[in-house]
Amino acid sequence: MALNTRIFVPVILLCAILSPAESQAVDGHREGFAVGLGLGYGGVENAGYSVENSSGLTTSFKIGGGFSDQWLIYYSTRMVFFSHHEKNWYQGMNAAGVSYFLEPEGSSFFFSGELGVGGYNNFDNNVASGWFYDSGWGFTVGAGYEFSPHYLIEVNYMRASWNSEPEKRVSNFTVTLNWLVY
Repeated sequence: MALNTRIFVPVILLCAILSPAESQAVDGHREGFAVGLGLGYGGVENAGYSVENSSGLTTSFKIGGGFSDQWLIYYSTRMVFFSHHEKNWYQGMNAAGVSYFLEPEGSSFFFSGELGVGGYNNFDNNVASGWFYDSGWGFTVGAGYEFSPHYLIEVNYMRASWNSEPEKRVSNFTVTLNWLVY
């Protein structure tokens, strides 16, 4: 089951474009349009595969908006890139997510959760049906701290699995430094 991001990204962008003009401004308030990038490090587990546990570079991307200064809804892509047996692999998830900030402005702890499709692949595979060679439904849970306006540190756990013999699943634990424009 591959996720077709050509559907989800335009829907999120359309929602941002059709929202009221005053909520689109980058004005330092989380309410309105938001986009974020993150970079960090993560450990991966691939149960049911010949690829063993490993670790590597982590990236994240979020686009969506806040319906208040404490709640964000977004589309997210999270990936961990790693090497195993002289091949380069990636594991991650495309998901819809929500984050809740404990404070409406300034420095604040936050919690996040996402539901989507996770999977893995290596860069040698040509997969015409999507980003992942094998994929299934999954989730992420996370927490973090916005230590300065637009700058956050975030810790996440992701897990996705699918029915096969034997059952296969991927999971990762990541720490990222994020830049969130709102």
